[in-house]
Amino acid sequence: MTERIHSINLHNFSNSVLETLNEQRNRGHFCDVTVRIHGSMLRAHRCVLAAGSPFFQDKLLLGYSDIEIPSVVSV
Repeated sequence: MTERIHSINLHNFSNSVLETLNEQRNRGHFCDVTVRIHGSMLRAHRCVLAAGSPFFQDKLLLGYSDIEIPSVVSV
């Protein structure tokens, strides 16, 4: 059996991670939270939402896995 070798380009590492996370989300892989807004549903990665928004971080720290977004959100 041959071992596969993977390389990481550190120059574009953060962009690569974000692209991979978005590809995973688009495929429904590893999504662990649902966001609902105006009747639409979006599956997402809780770590990405928490890192990008105090609103989501607060909800996720409380254990929410299904988050309804009100029409107006104060940030």
